[in-house]
Amino acid sequence: MALADAAVGRVFGGLARLRDDRALHPHGIVARGTLRALGAPAGRGSELLARAGEHPVIVRLSRGGGLPEPLPDVLGCALRIPDAYGPGEHQDFALASSLPAPVGRHALVPALGFPAAFYSSVLPYRIGGETRMVGAAVQRPAGRRGGLDAMAQAVRDRTLRVTVSVASVLGPWEAVATLDVDTLGSPEDARIRFNPWNTGDGIRPTGVLQRLRDPAYRSSQAASPGAD
Repeated sequence: MALADAAVGRVFGGLARLRDDRALHPHGIVARGTLRALGAPAGRGSELLARAGEHPVIVRLSRGGGLPEPLPDVLGCALRIPDAYGPGEHQDFALASSLPAPVGRHALVPALGFPAAFYSSVLPYRIGGETRMVGAAVQRPAGRRGGLDAMAQAVRDRTLRVTVSVASVLGPWEAVATLDVDTLGSPEDARIRFNPWNTGDGIRPTGVLQRLRDPAYRSSQAASPGAD
């Protein structure tokens, strides 16, 4: 795996240096809000997901390939519960536009707008000893289109809501949390780099492809200016 890690790191680090930005998802908005865990049985195995309660959350909505709007692109919905497990110990989920169906939830699917897409972890996690997928949906703000500017305005209007769900690899999605997003991020927030290996509390990425995501993310971030 060391050779594979190095090769993946070189590819993503090189792309980040070429772009002078993130290797993927270079264009996006960052916002803050509140995650409300529902205490749903689907979150079992993780106190963060299974216990009802509120947590601060950081959300980044982004365009994966950096294609200009209104062209379709693979869209991103990255979530961070900061200091979830102690100072500097965050829980991140990096989700991408996909499909909710059992086979489709493992595919990257371009979308025209953020509320039009379903977001999936694409690759699985082990949560409480079970293989699970993580997903999300963005509520469409009334009367607004689904591009980045519209999402930023929805944050200002305090009408942007995200539902977070989990599922087995083949099973139905079950909501475990809702996010109310109400404040656009600061310049410091824009420097945040999410990584699915920022995790804990019985939540762990699993599988070979998930293993390769760590060097990909870290190499991109090391080569990206202003990363934090």
